[in-house]
Amino acid sequence: MKRTIIFMVFLFLLINLSQSSIAIKIWPGTMTIRMPDGYPEEPINYKLQVTNDNKNGVNVSAKAKNPINSSSGFSNIPNLSWIRIEPETLYVPGKSFEFFEVYIDIPENKRPFYYDESWESKIIVTTDPLKIEGGGVSFKIELVVELFIHTPPGEKVIQEPPTLYYILILAALLLIIIVFVIILNRE
Repeated sequence: MKRTIIFMVFLFLLINLSQSSIAIKIWPGTMTIRMPDGYPEEPINYKLQVTNDNKNGVNVSAKAKNPINSSSGFSNIPNLSWIRIEPETLYVPGKSFEFFEVYIDIPENKRPFYYDESWESKIIVTTDPLKIEGGGVSFKIELVVELFIHTPPGEKVIQEPPTLYYILILAALLLIIIVFVIILNRE
């Protein structure tokens, strides 16, 4: 009985989903940025096309996010604010397409610390909740663009730990010494 009900719900959703023409596409599906000649003067700019094959318009938003598990040889981009997407939300009319602008800009004061790096991030494109015609079901479509960034070749500057780092180490050592002295005095 339980299997029959699950099968019927699955069949109902399959029929309803196949009757509604919800189709959002993104291009490109992967962006790879290489900087063989050094960091560029201006932010790197790519267009991300969102195509709406549905007859109805849809609002979509985009944001950058680091993956939980990066691909082999890649690490997460150190600061997601280095990826800017404009506009944050856009309206794509039915049977048409619009563009997001993706900007990658590593601040000049951070560049010396990030030579010969390979970063991975994701651009998540999400629709507003969509309703299926003839039913009470609504859902969001979420599409992912993989973003790979290869920083220029060069020699990294070793980043000095902040002064706070040294203060915390000294405070921890002092605390250990105090605890040790207290224990020795009790005996």
